Amino acid sequence: MVFDIFYDGGDRVCGTVIPDSYSGVCSIRVSARGRELGVFPTDELNQGVRDVGAHETGLVNFTLTEQSLPGLSAFNDLEIRDADTNLLFYRRLQPGMLTQKYLRLETHLLPLWRLDEAVKPRFQQYYRGVETLGLNCTRQIFHLSQDSIYASGRILIKNFMFCVDNGFKFLVMLHDPHEELAERLLVLNLIEKAGLNSLGEREVMNLRGAIEYAVSLPIKGEKPLKESEKALKRALREMPADVARTLANPIVRQFSTSTLDDQPAQGGVAWALDVLAQSAVVGLRSDPEQFANAVGELLGLDPMNLPIASRLSRVIEFAEMLRRWGYCDIILEKDLELYSLVLEAHQKSGVLRRADEGAESDSLKDANMLHEPQRIGNRGP
Repeated sequence: MVFDIFYDGGDRVCGTVIPDSYSGVCSIRVSARGRELGVFPTDELNQGVRDVGAHETGLVNFTLTEQSLPGLSAFNDLEIRDADTNLLFYRRLQPGMLTQKYLRLETHLLPLWRLDEAVKPRFQQYYRGVETLGLNCTRQIFHLSQDSIYASGRILIKNFMFCVDNGFKFLVMLHDPHEELAERLLVLNLIEKAGLNSLGEREVMNLRGAIEYAVSLPIKGEKPLKESEKALKRALREMPADVARTLANPIVRQFSTSTLDDQPAQGGVAWALDVLAQSAVVGLRSDPEQFANAVGELLGLDPMNLPIASRLSRVIEFAEMLRRWGYCDIILEKDLELYSLVLEAHQKSGVLRRADEGAESDSLKDANMLHEPQRIGNRGP
C-alpha cells in the first residue's frame, strides 16, 4: 500500500491511498475526540497513478471538507486510518510533538515495543514493527510528507538507506550476541504455543526450520537449564547446517545484507559499523539506563518513563552456557566482532550519540574504531 496525506489546510484535507491490489478500492476511517466520525471512499481520479499503471481506475484520491465532515477545521486531534487494517495514514501535529524523524532499528527478536509506545506521544506519525507491513508500505513511510515521524522495525536497513537522505536518524540498542541467540532460541521454542505477532510473514517462512529446531530443545518449563545441560549441549553441537545459517550473525546480516537469505560478505562488519556511525543513539542492552538517558535527552522525555527491557535471568543462564561451550561462536563470529568494537567504544565514552545534526558527538569521535571501517563500508561489501 502506498499512501500520503499531502495537504491539510484546516477546512480541507487531501490525500492518496493506492492499494496493493491493482483494481482494489480503499476506504479511510476518520476519527477525532475519541470517536469515529465516518468512513469515506477514495473516489477521486489520480490520472498520473492510472497512466503509470499503478492502479486500474486511478480512483485513489480523496478530499475531506467542512461540507463532507462538519467541524473538520476544529478537530485538532484528527486521525485518518485505513478502514480495513487500521493502519495510520495521518494525524494532525499537536503542540509538543517533535518535528524530527527517527527509525529505531529493532535488533531483538523479542521487540522493545514498550519503549516505542512510551515515545509515541512525541510524534505525529507513528509506526511500530514496520517489517510486518510489507516492502511497499515500509518504503512509503520513509517518503511521507510529514516531518514528525517515529518508526521501529527489524528491517534490512541496506534496502532503505535512502531514508537518511529523507531526514531519518537511527536509534539502536545492541544485545550481547550470546544473549541474543539464547533469547531467540527461547522465544522460538515457545512461538508455536504462544505466538509472536511481531514477525512478518516472510520472516516466519525464513525461520521455519529454526523454529522446528528450537521447539525440539530441552529448554521448556521453569526448571534451571543446567538440569538439561547434557541434552542441550548435544543438541547444540548437532545443530543442522540450515538452521545454523538462519541463526548466524543476525545483527551484521540485518545491517549489511539485502535479503533474509543472504549471509554477510567479507565487509559486513564494516557496513554495520557504518550504520552505527550514522545513528543518533547507539546503546547496549546491558546498560539500559544510559540508553534511556540518551534517548530521553534526545526526545525531551523523562528517562524514568522509558521502559527498557532488562536482561532476563533465564537468557543469561543459557547465554553463559553458549559462551562456555563455544559451539555457536563460529555462527556468531561477525556479530561478536561488531559487539566487541561497540562495547570498547561504549566503555570509553558511554552511549554513542550524534547529538547535533550534521556533527558527531565527542563520544563518536573518541570511538576511533568506527571511522576507518566507515570508509571501508562505503566501498561496498
